[in-house]
Amino acid sequence: MCSMSDRKFERDVTPVDPQWALAQRALNQALN
Repeated sequence: MCSMSDRKFERDVTPVDPQWALAQRALNQALN
């Protein structure tokens, strides 16, 4: 689980991409 901050950094740096946003939402729901 050490990649949480890395994920946030990636999201901040990566251009907002609908598919990426969908993957992020799915990941967040899986974690919750």
